[in-house]
Amino acid sequence: MDIPLYEQIYKYVLEKIIDGEFKYGDRVPSEKDLSKKFEVSRITSKKALDILAEYKVIKRIRGKGSFVLNNQPNMFLNEYSNPNGLNHTESQSIGLILPDFSTNFGLAFVKHVEKLCSELNMHLLIKRSYGLIEEETKSMTSMIDLGVDGLLIIPVHGQHYNNTLLQLVLNKFPIVLADRFLKGIPASSVCINNNEASRQLTEYLISLGHKNIAYLSPPLTGTSAIEARIEGYKNAFSYQGLRLNPNHMFTDLQSSLPASIHSKDLNKLQMEDSNKIKNFILNNPEITSFVVCEYELAALLYNALKKMNKKVPEDYAIACFDFPKSDLSDLQFTHIEQNEKMLANKAVDLLIAQINGDDNSKQQFTNYKLIEGNTTKYL
Repeated sequence: MDIPLYEQIYKYVLEKIIDGEFKYGDRVPSEKDLSKKFEVSRITSKKALDILAEYKVIKRIRGKGSFVLNNQPNMFLNEYSNPNGLNHTESQSIGLILPDFSTNFGLAFVKHVEKLCSELNMHLLIKRSYGLIEEETKSMTSMIDLGVDGLLIIPVHGQHYNNTLLQLVLNKFPIVLADRFLKGIPASSVCINNNEASRQLTEYLISLGHKNIAYLSPPLTGTSAIEARIEGYKNAFSYQGLRLNPNHMFTDLQSSLPASIHSKDLNKLQMEDSNKIKNFILNNPEITSFVVCEYELAALLYNALKKMNKKVPEDYAIACFDFPKSDLSDLQFTHIEQNEKMLANKAVDLLIAQINGDDNSKQQFTNYKLIEGNTTKYL
């Protein structure tokens, strides 16, 4: 059986101590150095050092590093060398539940969560909820029945909270929400600062000379990401001293929701949304640019404009959230790019901390970048 990567790391450090290369009081390689040497995540190198600290071979001092505490740990060598002798090497499992994933958002996140679990010798169960609360509930229940140690969830869009999720949080079961948080539910979460990102995207259009900027999104159904993005859009006008026309906010598009994408009526819903967008544009001829909450809707908008014989960015500018990294066409939307690897790192790190007994809920933000594409230009 392959030795888990974190076990390879702590054995490497341990052997350096036994051989005298690291002596009492010496600083051992940092999480960052070890993750670079072994080409693993810092979560994995952190676990290796945490095990050595727990067995009092090293002492970890926040902000300073890890130092050799016992330079003759030979009495523990057999215990360290035998995976069955350490509780840490007993395989744990986590469940990952998300509405869906694609190249524009989610696929890289899933891949990196899987990579982290592999490095940490943890089993990973993955379920898609397809944006349906009942599927999300079934997935949580089945994973709990299978004995997972924790759950990592991208919650479904919706006005009503999942009662099963709420009960698990109240019962202190290890749960971390990714990509969004749920108001009023004290669960740990990791996401970008959607308000700030949306404000930056809108201000970018303003810097290009646009003042009549529309906002397109699905309905505001209590989902933190969507609500924060429209707030950021509004804030941009306020910060720039511009008047916001409330008629320029259109939040009644359904076809990009996961439940719609997996519906047999998807083509019909896309046609309805396309017609809604066309009527919205015709009713607001002063609009020159759009901030779009999701890539799927930005693509729908782009195609609707083409059917109206309008050009992007000559007639209308479009900026959105996320963009398929595998898109080989010449078209690249100006967009907010989320750091899915960091999202996975922080989410798994928080979940492991909860599994190990830290039940304090935390909300963390990840980095993002504004990528300039060819769907925007100076007015």
